This record gives sequence, C-alpha cells and structure tokens, in this order.
Amino acid sequence: MKSVSPKTARRYLRTIGDESRHFRAHNGTVLRNLWDLYAYLKGCDEESFRHHVDGSKNDFAAWVREVITDEDFADFLEFCIARGAMANRLLGRINYLVSASTQRLVGPKKAEMILEPGRTHEELFITADGRVIRDLWEMVDFVKTSKEEAYAHHVNELKNDIAGWVEDMVLDTELSEQIKKAKNKDETHAIISKRLKELEKLASAPKPKGDVYHLHLANKIKPI
Repeated sequence: MKSVSPKTARRYLRTIGDESRHFRAHNGTVLRNLWDLYAYLKGCDEESFRHHVDGSKNDFAAWVREVITDEDFADFLEFCIARGAMANRLLGRINYLVSASTQRLVGPKKAEMILEPGRTHEELFITADGRVIRDLWEMVDFVKTSKEEAYAHHVNELKNDIAGWVEDMVLDTELSEQIKKAKNKDETHAIISKRLKELEKLASAPKPKGDVYHLHLANKIKPI
C-alpha cells in the first residue's frame, strides 16, 4: 500500500463525530473509528460477523472506504472474509497509521502536507458567515474579505479558532504561533499570506486556478 502523510494518517485514525456515519453492527455495537472496528472483530461472534461479510459483500471494507476514507486499505480489506485475518490486517494498518501520524516531515514534503486541503467534515473550518474553509488559500481569503463581526466570532480575547485550526488540522505549528500574536485582522492576513508564499516556493505548489470556493453545508453543520 502507498505511504501516507501525517495529516492523512490522522484523518484515517479520527473518531467520526457524525452519528449518521457511525457503523452499527448486527449485535448492536456502534463503531466510530478503526480502534472500535478492531475491538469488534476481536470480540464478536461468527454469526454477527457473517451478517456483514460474506461472498457477496463486505460492509466493513465499504465503511472504511466511504466513511474513514482510507480507500487503499479498503481495497486490501475487500476480499478478506475471515474474521481473524481481518482483525490482524486492521491491527497492522492501525500501527502503521499511528507511526505515520507522528512522523516529522521536513522540506518540500512538509510544505506539501501543510498545503493539502481538508477532505472530511472534521478537517473543515466552518465560518460564521457560512463559508467552508478547506486549506490556507481559502482561509487567507476569508480573513481578507470577511466582515469584522464574522472575523471577531472566531478571533477575540477568549479564543483564536483560526490558530487552533491551523495547529490541529493544517498541522502547521509555526504558523499557528504567529497567528496567535497577530493584533488584528490585517496582521493575521499578512502573516498567513507570507507563510503561503514560503510554502508555495518550497513545495512548488502554486495557488489553484479558479475562484475560491465559498461552500455551504447542511444546516446541521454549525460554525465553530
């Protein structure tokens, strides 16, 4: 299987927050992440397992592909129809992802990882004015064009959602620390803009052509 970046590894290891995307097993167990799936495979009886895996389907592989979004491992899991073998493969994948999630990248690889857009709801930044931010390019556009009240909803004396998102989801601790020191909206914009230029140069990844997307998700997804 292909190697994955720390950001991608964290994505695959995350706990799914949306209850509608949890896996509800035949025996009533609710699975929210890969660890839950491993524990289920180790503890369920054969009847419950066969309800989800037989010669015509593999519900676990489908969930890993569609919800966890680990398509590479889902392909590997697809034709595994023995409970013990599936549990062993899953444990191996979890161990690899844990190791990859803490890998310290440097140079172009680190820049490319930071610039990689978010792909899941957990990685997105939902703004007070209804935008869905997936990467630093869209964030710098929000900071530049948003009204003061929208910006202040996320950055004020009590919190700095932008710095938190940059640290936890973008995985750029250096930029996050700089944003925390910004005194106003203009300074935040200048800091992110400067960092983007550095990352683009390092990664040779220019800003994507076309308009910045200002997307809207379902009403159930609320601003931070």
